[in-house]
Amino acid sequence: LRSNADLWDALGESVLSVVSQMSAQDVANCVNGFSKVRDSASCRSLWESLGKAVILQEAQMSPQGVANCVNGFSKIKVLFKDRILWDVLVRAVNDRLETMSPQGIANCASGLSKVNRLRDDGHLWDGLAVATTSVMWEMTPHQLASCVNSFSRVQLEKSYQALWEALRKAVVPALPHMSPQGVSNCV
Repeated sequence: LRSNADLWDALGESVLSVVSQMSAQDVANCVNGFSKVRDSASCRSLWESLGKAVILQEAQMSPQGVANCVNGFSKIKVLFKDRILWDVLVRAVNDRLETMSPQGIANCASGLSKVNRLRDDGHLWDGLAVATTSVMWEMTPHQLASCVNSFSRVQLEKSYQALWEALRKAVVPALPHMSPQGVSNCV
């Protein structure tokens, strides 16, 4: 269904008409869903409306909802320059790291690492490094590979040596279970 343009055009128009009435969970679900659809990134008005909705609803979002929004918006390059949206998302991630799932942490690291401006935010990446290390052994091979790829984009200090050592120990036994793309991400 992801390539059914008529379906997603109609859904996009429906979302635009009711987005102001949606709950925080509904907004996060829409961001997550539309981010998986081919060509949806070209619908600028939809993404701008979803961005405004996230800014307004962030305080009510669950940790998973925040992670879904970070992951979703990281696929929409036209919004990378929206400082307000990304500042809100960074604050939301910082506030929820302790209660986020391994998948959520991996998604946040992946999404945030794609926004150039955020790669030197020491407070953000310190928190993500600690959170990643604390749940690393609960991560799937795919999530581990994603984290290696994400942290490799960031301007890391020597203080991250513990993170990389932990990742090395976790990745080695996971390598036989990784997809070709996962192995490539680690390389």
